[in-house]
Amino acid sequence: MKQHVESKVILIVLLILSVSAGQAMAWGGGHDQVQEIMVDHLPSVIAEGASKAALEESITHWSHSPDSFKSFDAEADLIGPNGMATLKRYGVKRRYDLHHDWARPVAWVCLVDALREKRYDAAVFWIACMGHSAADMVASNHHPLAHQATYEWPVLKDVTFEHDAPVSKAAGLLDLRAVTRTALGLEIYAKTFDAMRLSDDGRSASDAMMAIMMYGYEGATYCAQRGLNVVRYAAEYSDGGGEPAERALWQNLSELGAWAAVRVLRDVEVAVRVAATDQTVQIDRAMYDAHQRQVNQWIIHRPLHEEAMFAPLLRPVTAATRQAIGVVMEPTWRFNEGFLGFHARLIAASVARTLSESERRYVTLDVRDLAAKPWPSSDQVPVVIVAASQMRGRYHTIDGKTFGEHMDRYIQSGGKVLWIAGQGALPRPALSPIASMVVDSPQKDWPIDPETFEQWRFGAATGKETWPFVRSPEIGVGWQRPYCAYRFDTDGKAVRRLWELVGPNQKAITVGVMQYADGRPTAACIPIYALHPMLLQYPKILDHAHEPRLDDPGQTILLKTLERLAH
Repeated sequence: MKQHVESKVILIVLLILSVSAGQAMAWGGGHDQVQEIMVDHLPSVIAEGASKAALEESITHWSHSPDSFKSFDAEADLIGPNGMATLKRYGVKRRYDLHHDWARPVAWVCLVDALREKRYDAAVFWIACMGHSAADMVASNHHPLAHQATYEWPVLKDVTFEHDAPVSKAAGLLDLRAVTRTALGLEIYAKTFDAMRLSDDGRSASDAMMAIMMYGYEGATYCAQRGLNVVRYAAEYSDGGGEPAERALWQNLSELGAWAAVRVLRDVEVAVRVAATDQTVQIDRAMYDAHQRQVNQWIIHRPLHEEAMFAPLLRPVTAATRQAIGVVMEPTWRFNEGFLGFHARLIAASVARTLSESERRYVTLDVRDLAAKPWPSSDQVPVVIVAASQMRGRYHTIDGKTFGEHMDRYIQSGGKVLWIAGQGALPRPALSPIASMVVDSPQKDWPIDPETFEQWRFGAATGKETWPFVRSPEIGVGWQRPYCAYRFDTDGKAVRRLWELVGPNQKAITVGVMQYADGRPTAACIPIYALHPMLLQYPKILDHAHEPRLDDPGQTILLKTLERLAH
């Protein structure tokens, strides 16, 4: 079974065509490529013991199994009584559960049991599930910018890159399956896999399962260093960048795909060794507790500069910092997770770049520092911008209560805050006056019916500047829909109108406000959809696709809000 990928071009193309458009989650068709290369390199006991049908099924279907919310009942005969009992014992009820860190090692336990029972087709099923779950942790689509590009580029029918290539046609280059469409891509994928290959290092069963549980965090970190390049080189290659851009694109995608494949194959080798012994393999409370401690240390120590999207924008606070705007940033921890929300990272990067290009002095602030200790003085940083698409009360070691308390002390000492609001409660007591003015929205996620947005305009409460919505914010960007349902009353004193939606018959709804204390502005709150790209304006040209920035309306809204805060 250890044939090189190059010899399987025809098979891979057929497999790609067999994947429906509805499977465009995470790697989408790219899960086939991860499983296919693993099937080529399975230990001989599995490769020779499994049926040909099972090996093929593992590539075309089983590698997508964890994306289903169905139970495992349809696979009960394949999995066997012991496997089904193991799933029940650990509370794994749905296939989708295998995405979770706590459930991922359960698949490994089932793999060991299947090997002991010589149920090799079942073993291949579990390997496919493990491959899917590990690959999802590192998929380029789970990088904030690549995630947006995956869903946004296909709808930009009249938008081009700098050299006139249609943006919509480049979307297909963002998935691992694109690598297998050219001979060069197949060659790079195979060489990358070989260079990254891992082997059984004699680790214990418990150590193997602990490592498997950490794939969510380790994979997101690995993706954070490469997802940006996937976007960059997909745009450059599509726009006439030639072989250098093509090579760079295939290399980055191949590294992401191989990262998962080599780890799962190493875990399979460990499982084969452990299955040959009589040792008991189980997951206990102590293991989960140890994993939580490991995650906490990861959250505390993960460097912000490991985020390729943030790295060129970082401006640390120093003793010499004076009168700089603070932009809060948060590393990527695990796909679709974070203290401030997944989408907040992209908005924060866009805000920082906008400030830089408009020649505003700014510094970057790590959200962990702001939750753990007092904020910088208002002399150093007079305004702090926080994008919070979905703020949590707590994310592991990052505590929302202390974050809010530190924000309040910062405001009390003369600082000002621009809160870019998404879902979740506004922090108290810092923004209590604004929070007290929130009124119920008729919609769960939006201030108005999302189907009617294109009948409304977003504009200043003064009526001097407004922009029509060119589309509804209920867009197909998965975790980055700019949800914000906030509507406000105002009293004209402590909380005053700033931005509003103006609809048919000039009906106005206040969606952005300014908070005052003793006649001085202390905070502003604006909806995140006001800064989300391509809602108030479609670009004609998408240049520097890998450098997120606000569009023209978003820049104006940001800078005008900052001007109002300064007075």
